Amino acid sequence: MTFQEEIQCIRSVLNGNLNEFEKLITDNKVGAFSIAESMVKNSSDANDVLQEAYINAFNYLHTFNAESRFSTWFYRIVVNQALKWIRKNKQINKPLKFLNQSSYIIDTNHGLEQLEKHEKKKSIQRILKILKPKEALMLNMFYLQELSIKEIHQCTGFSIPNIKVLLHRGRANFLNFYQQTLRNNERQ
Repeated sequence: MTFQEEIQCIRSVLNGNLNEFEKLITDNKVGAFSIAESMVKNSSDANDVLQEAYINAFNYLHTFNAESRFSTWFYRIVVNQALKWIRKNKQINKPLKFLNQSSYIIDTNHGLEQLEKHEKKKSIQRILKILKPKEALMLNMFYLQELSIKEIHQCTGFSIPNIKVLLHRGRANFLNFYQQTLRNNERQ
């Protein structure tokens, strides 16, 4: 959806066409879920966070000022809701454990190449789940959502220097965990 289409959609929702809100949410659902899951570390809790974020987005849609894309504004709501969830559930101070378990489904029709892609994807998902929430969030937003540092600043409210530090730490920790995953896979 283009920026102009988003604005028209938002105007329509504000004028009473509530079905248009679903278009806005559907367009940003995958990215928002990915952000929430990278912070709260499991899909069930991420869904809970998203439900609250959808409600907040709907209730405060009238405050959207069209200075940025809807996704930037909505991701900010998702990040804030995830941070509330983390504080409420005291997840920030829990020790991180590296997951050594691996259960891969092998689709014999696609062969070794598909297995390797699947293993890499699972490894990346596992690593994002064990990184500190803010580091996982930065890596997710920068690499998976392809947001610029300025857009991440708008979504999170974190200072630009803090974003750069979190990205740097996240990359370093990701690399360490990824190398550990490779070593563990070689031993198996």
